[in-house]
Amino acid sequence: MKRGADDEGPHRPSVDMTAAGNRARGGLYGLAAAALFGISLPLTKLLLPESGPLLIAGLLYLGAGIGLLCFELRVYRHSKVARGEAPIQPTDRWLLAGIVVAGGILGPVLMLWGLQRLSAVASSLLLNLEAPLTIALAILFFREHLDRREVLGALVIKGQLPSSITTQEPCARIGWDSSR
Repeated sequence: MKRGADDEGPHRPSVDMTAAGNRARGGLYGLAAAALFGISLPLTKLLLPESGPLLIAGLLYLGAGIGLLCFELRVYRHSKVARGEAPIQPTDRWLLAGIVVAGGILGPVLMLWGLQRLSAVASSLLLNLEAPLTIALAILFFREHLDRREVLGALVIKGQLPSSITTQEPCARIGWDSSR
């Protein structure tokens, strides 16, 4: 029996391996980002007594901006991915300004003010709420849909904070004075 060009044979994968590879690579990048961010919090806590939260937040984001600019100029600008991206439109300016103010100014400063007043461990535990709150915002405002795997991941992340507060009074456990 002769096979036609449209027949699937053993030499043709039935699963798009490129998409699976991209998902795996995206997961690894996400884990690496989480690990690096997790490492940065205790290290930043060491700098807070010498400098204020505003200075440290500014330096962190200045360093990130310089690093991303170098990456843009040397690698990204000439890639296939960059050529396929849509440029920022004038209608996107207010949204982009809101993202910069919330995520690039207020978020880091508030995080460092909290880190200055709490232990690094307590701050890390509170930062675990970032993922569930981001998921909730995506569902409420952007009508995102979660599949079973994503719901399971969200539940695992959400379960970390309550499971870490076990026998002691919760406020004392994370460094808050409950008598105030």
